[in-house]
Amino acid sequence: YERVEMDAESLPGFVAGLGPEWAGLAVTMPGKRAALDLATEATPRAAAVGAATTVVRLPSGDWRADCTEVDGVAGALRTAGGFSGGTTGRVLGAGGTAAAVVA
Repeated sequence: YERVEMDAESLPGFVAGLGPEWAGLAVTMPGKRAALDLATEATPRAAAVGAATTVVRLPSGDWRADCTEVDGVAGALRTAGGFSGGTTGRVLGAGGTAAAVVA
C-alpha cells in the first residue's frame, strides 16, 4: 500500500495515470463518491450505497467499485451480539460511513 492524499476532484486523473502494477485502491473520504463514478462497473451494494471504498482493476484494465464498509459494519454488529433479522437500530451522524450502515 501507498498512502496518497487528494481531494475528490483529483481522483479520476490520479486513477487514469496509474500503471498496470496498481491492482486496486482503498478509498476514504472525500473520494468515496468519486471512486464509484470513475469505475466502469460497480457491485450492487456500491450502487445502493452510492459510494465505493474499494476499487479493483479488472483484467480488461477497467475498474470495479465495491463498498466493503457494509461488511465491516455488519460484522462488527454481529460480533457485538446486536445484529439479527428484524432488529432495529439508529444511525447517529451522516458521515462517510452512514450510507453503508443503512444499506
